[in-house]
Amino acid sequence: MKEGHLLKKSSHWKSCDWSSKYVCLSRDGALTYYPSYSGYLDETGAKSIDLRTATVKLFVDDTCEEKLLAGKTVFEVRTLDQQRWIFSCKSEEDRASWMTSIKAEIKNSLQVYKSTFNHSL
Repeated sequence: MKEGHLLKKSSHWKSCDWSSKYVCLSRDGALTYYPSYSGYLDETGAKSIDLRTATVKLFVDDTCEEKLLAGKTVFEVRTLDQQRWIFSCKSEEDRASWMTSIKAEIKNSLQVYKSTFNHSL
């Protein structure tokens, strides 16, 4: 559905470290990221976010604001259990495209889940 290179913020919230990831948004309700494009091709090192319980929004962190270009290219994916993933794109347009695609997939995956749930009753 959508894929490309994004920067991912370290999971240590006091850190301002970012690493490049190859990210794939699929139609099965998952946002999967790999350590590199070659990891994607080899299907190694993948980590996945279940979007059925997630939201996506703009993200600004005052502690890293200089490095984040004042939040203009950064977005956050957060699940109901409060896990957070912060990604940065190369441009505001790219960020808007990723956020729109992720929101659409969240909506789609919820509709599929609701339809499946209703049929099982």
